[in-house]
Amino acid sequence: FPDDFDLGKYSMSSNPRGNVLIINNEILKDKFFIDGASVDFANLHNVFNKLGFKIHSYSNLEFSPMRDAIRNFARLEDHANVDMVAVCILSHGNDYEIQSTDGVGFNREKIIEMFNNQNSHLDGKPKMFLFHSCYGNIVDYGVPDKKEPINMEQTEADAVPTRGRRSRERTPFARFREQREATRFREQTEENSRSSCEDMVIIHASVPGYSTCRDPKTGSWLVEMICEVFQKYSHKYDLRYMLDIVAAEMSKKEASYGEKQGIEVSSRHFCKKLMFNPETAVQRQPVVTVPVCIGTQKSSKRKQKEVLATPVLTLRDAVYYEMSHKKRGKAYIFNHE
Repeated sequence: FPDDFDLGKYSMSSNPRGNVLIINNEILKDKFFIDGASVDFANLHNVFNKLGFKIHSYSNLEFSPMRDAIRNFARLEDHANVDMVAVCILSHGNDYEIQSTDGVGFNREKIIEMFNNQNSHLDGKPKMFLFHSCYGNIVDYGVPDKKEPINMEQTEADAVPTRGRRSRERTPFARFREQREATRFREQTEENSRSSCEDMVIIHASVPGYSTCRDPKTGSWLVEMICEVFQKYSHKYDLRYMLDIVAAEMSKKEASYGEKQGIEVSSRHFCKKLMFNPETAVQRQPVVTVPVCIGTQKSSKRKQKEVLATPVLTLRDAVYYEMSHKKRGKAYIFNHE
């Protein structure tokens, strides 16, 4: 390996920069209303428009229209003319699913699967997913912010082993058959194969099992913070670093009863830096809006905020974990052969 390893950058020079799908399901089954969702919807519209994206937006979709909207967006031929694709879905959810307005769950992984490299227009292009919904029903009240040693003996004693099926060892013939099929595939394509799920960044509003926090006036904590950070730093920092800033600032927020919210950001072969380059983007891109009115007259009269508040963040230019102890840490390696 070279001393200086440069992974390169994703191309972000097209006009428009990319296509973004925004679905806002704020009026759910039994007239359950998500306060502040309309503010999130307006803020995402605003920030992606300033980043030079073409916006495709929908409101309050039942399962079938929601599935069709995502599927049709994934199949857009216009993806061939842009450098990036983003999907933002605001709704209620659980550990695995995000809901439509009729209460039917849509598996998050099924949504992500529609945008993998088998879609020729998206092969090699960065893809960002934002799923804003609860990941469960547990409320996170945090822990005392004290640097105290952890009793490892008690921690180990509390661990409960789980049963699982033992994986069967492959026979030599099975390994030979897999190698033969892989060789045959490479000969047919005459090029090196790649992973199906690449160039993806996935953002969940909370960690598995936990609920999210929001303000009826300013919207959800996560969307508000993403929009503020993107608006202020997209000309300076790459996407992954800005999401680190978002996570760092989210850790400082606390609700009136001490509720906290941790976010989950994962990447799948997202190996390059992504700079939005907003200074060269056209500021006003076409907006494809499909409003669907569901619910009472009272809910339809709710006023949406169209302007982002001026960012008031006081952020450091760099965020680092402290790694100065002479014993950097302990590593436990389990080898179940």
